[in-house]
Amino acid sequence: DFAMARATYMRRGVAEELTLGFQRGRRRSFKRGGKEYKRIREHIGLFPLVMTSPSDIDLIRGPGEERRRWMDMVISQGDAAYLDALMRYNSALEQRNRLLRDHVVDHTLYEFVEMTLDASAEVITTARRRWTERLQTLFSRYYSAVAGDGEQPSIGYATTLTSDAPRLSEQLDSARRHDEIVGHTSVGPHRDDIELSLDGMPMRRTGSQGQSKTFTVALRLGQWQFLSEVTGLKPMLLLDDIFDKLDARRVERIMSLVGDGSFGQIFITDTNRTHLDEIIVVGGGGPVYTRTMNRQDPKSLREIIEEALSMTGMTDDFNRRRLSALWPEVVGPAINRMTVKRFVDGGILHVWMTSAVLKNELSFNRASLTAALNRAAGAEVITDIKFH
Repeated sequence: DFAMARATYMRRGVAEELTLGFQRGRRRSFKRGGKEYKRIREHIGLFPLVMTSPSDIDLIRGPGEERRRWMDMVISQGDAAYLDALMRYNSALEQRNRLLRDHVVDHTLYEFVEMTLDASAEVITTARRRWTERLQTLFSRYYSAVAGDGEQPSIGYATTLTSDAPRLSEQLDSARRHDEIVGHTSVGPHRDDIELSLDGMPMRRTGSQGQSKTFTVALRLGQWQFLSEVTGLKPMLLLDDIFDKLDARRVERIMSLVGDGSFGQIFITDTNRTHLDEIIVVGGGGPVYTRTMNRQDPKSLREIIEEALSMTGMTDDFNRRRLSALWPEVVGPAINRMTVKRFVDGGILHVWMTSAVLKNELSFNRASLTAALNRAAGAEVITDIKFH
């Protein structure tokens, strides 16, 4: 009836905790630092993550909706104005479709809704066009790094709202009779697409399995680079079954790319242990943990994470950061608001408070507070608390 996931992230050198809770019959709870988000859009772009998986093939062979969803998701993480315009556009689009389904004939109502669609569409298409041009540069660089220089990949933005085309309000007015018959809006950014091609030919028709896999991996790496630029953060990179359907040369080039240390934190899964071990060698033998999944040796996710932390010598550091991040949850919002900063050093939690009265009161209850924090962290992390 209830489930909760908790994670601790290092963001700009500060440990931050995110919690996501589900309870039957109630809305989900999503918190950052013990404080629930008022709107989920506040979270978008704060903790960027990029993941490659076998389902990425849908970006090539799936309908345009898949590519639009991906494009919107990526741009929104670094452009709040785009996200706002997209939400206003989708709301107005639903209103217009409702008018069409209800066979409303009031021209004034249509004009009012279409003005919102037109204004939002200009922001959306401008941002999409700019993003596609930037992604083309990043994507091509990664594709060539994996495939070599013998192939010419490209991506392009397909829209009816080109520089020499009528404004969206005019297109909507012209299409209204047709839209009344079909019961939905047939023109606008919600019909845009991304054209993916290789050597001038559509990828969905001509790309081999290896070329398609290389294409999607390059798209994701280009996405990683784009988000790194616009957010100023290195996104976490998850590479699921990344070497499947690739020949030995492309596998070797990918290992060289992800092993050079420039991507920050990476999680890799593969059925071939040799690939993972070679990445460690390419990366210079640093503290890297990899694991191949073996159905005859099942382990829980918690066991795998604990094993990874132990093998890389990160357990103590992780526990210290985790305990510090748990402070708001253990002491509550009132005390947390009076907390200036905190960190663990030598088994002692140092806490700076703005209230001398509260500092003295908490000092008298150090033992019970220490026990509560250790219980929340699931380990004996600290032996005492020092208030400043």
